[in-house]
Amino acid sequence: PFVLLAVTLMPISVHLILNMYSLAKEVSWPMIFATLLSTSSLLFGFYLGTEYGVLGISVTFLIGEIIWSISCYFLLRKYTSGNLSFHWIGLLKLILAAVFAIMLCQLISMIQDNWIFLSISAGVAYLFFAWILSPLTKQETTWLNNLMPEKLKKLVSFK
Repeated sequence: PFVLLAVTLMPISVHLILNMYSLAKEVSWPMIFATLLSTSSLLFGFYLGTEYGVLGISVTFLIGEIIWSISCYFLLRKYTSGNLSFHWIGLLKLILAAVFAIMLCQLISMIQDNWIFLSISAGVAYLFFAWILSPLTKQETTWLNNLMPEKLKKLVSFK
């Protein structure tokens, strides 16, 4: 379930970004339609929940978030006047960083079975791998570097 939870956080992030975009464009019907479509995942939930328990419900949650994100994205892209684009390579790099962090934590769990240590290790490993893979676009890194205070820029800068 821990791995599934980590993977599920990605579609939740996309969900929130699309929500903010919809609110900024003052268009609500793509969110409503995406919500209606994502309720179809409940059909999986009845079966997966009875067969696999919490893990089945987690998979159902993941399926629902993926359905919501994909349907809302395509509806917004097709029916809003804005030029909606998504940085798919950056998202894939973040997913890859999560996979690397999870694999590292699996190795650590063979040696150390302390959940507090594993939780901290997962967060640090994810940040490290995300920093190495550099999922941000050049425009995003320039923007973040311009927002950082000068003292902090000397210690850390986005590449």
